[in-house]
Amino acid sequence: MISPARLADAGLGGPALVAAQQLLARAAGALNQEPAYAWWVPGRVEVLGKHTDYAGGRVLNCATDLGLVVTAVGNDRQRLRVTSGGERCDLPLSAEAVANGGWSTYVATVARRLARHFPPLTHGANIAIAANLPPAAGMSSSSAFITALHHALAAVNRLDQRADYQQAIPTREDLVQYLGCHENGAAFRHLGGDAGVGTAGGSQDHAAVVCSQSGRLSDWSFNPFRRLASVAWPARLSLYVLDSGVAAEKTAAAQGLFNRVSARARAAVAAWNRASGRADPHLGAALAAGGGAALLAAMPDDDLARRTGQFIAESSEIVPGACSALERGDLAAFGALVARSQQLAESGLENQVPETVALAGSARTHGALAASAFGAGFGGAVWAAFAEGGGAEGWLTDYRRRFPAHGARAALQLIHPGPGCTPLHGD
Repeated sequence: MISPARLADAGLGGPALVAAQQLLARAAGALNQEPAYAWWVPGRVEVLGKHTDYAGGRVLNCATDLGLVVTAVGNDRQRLRVTSGGERCDLPLSAEAVANGGWSTYVATVARRLARHFPPLTHGANIAIAANLPPAAGMSSSSAFITALHHALAAVNRLDQRADYQQAIPTREDLVQYLGCHENGAAFRHLGGDAGVGTAGGSQDHAAVVCSQSGRLSDWSFNPFRRLASVAWPARLSLYVLDSGVAAEKTAAAQGLFNRVSARARAAVAAWNRASGRADPHLGAALAAGGGAALLAAMPDDDLARRTGQFIAESSEIVPGACSALERGDLAAFGALVARSQQLAESGLENQVPETVALAGSARTHGALAASAFGAGFGGAVWAAFAEGGGAEGWLTDYRRRFPAHGARAALQLIHPGPGCTPLHGD
């Protein structure tokens, strides 16, 4: 029997719990048969750590209490049949699965990778998903979707009981990295790469989606990948996310913009390796080997110096400094570090649009102690921390006045850091 109580046990509460229970009912109804499995899969807020994960840096993030519920049952027709948002996708469970547009890209990516890495997959899956996580808002709807598909397909084939799967992905931390490879197409240890979904990102989204703890932020290192610490979100602060209404897509033209940010990080470590005679795999390893001054000195132009400077500051100063500030209750110091991170996104990453720049600034004007854009950039959302009774509604009203072209799509959400992926039904 599906147990909504598992959501409360995991740490969801209040309106978020009610909403998740409604999503569960919708997803179960859309399946049109009794589910064998069900999960809660959240989105995430990247508090700090902009474009640092794939470069071997540090990230501070949390799961949201918005997300999706996935229900699934196996089928014997070697098909992956997915219903989400009133749309349907039906693809072969095959190492040659090809997308037919839209979000079927994610379905085909998961089907190909699992079919190739863990043959034979004896069961297809009928999957239904219901979500209240806004798409293309920077809250990792795509990573949550891929995580949901992976869990469903792995469960109906009982992969966790197979020796080859246990040896390849023995821990949740390994799963996080493998899920990141679903998206970016990279190889995972002996498991070969694929086209992925076309974005050259990392796995911080999947770390939050899978491993978050209710009420807490996680400090992740990606050199190597591990959780360094977790810190409670301050009880006297309300965490709001305002979706700008400018879609932060990772497809089409926006994909090229996103990938340019990661390409600059790869170019920077290549420049370091040429100058130092080393073979460091990413900026995190280069920073550990040579220090910030030497790393910056190896950059051949201002463009790579700005990108490298952003990485050094974000990963070695801002994220650890913010964790320390939150632990000692120094919200002024926390706010100053967040403001620095936002400024470096504008000048170093160059991934901001006028709407997100304005939102980060106006949040502080309306009383926020800290505010920053997050996610891939080039649109999406901004988070802000307001003291209880703060000016979040005024923040939204001001944005709609200043940017009427996007105001109708703008949305304000109160977020409570929530639990990671939680099983609701099944063994």
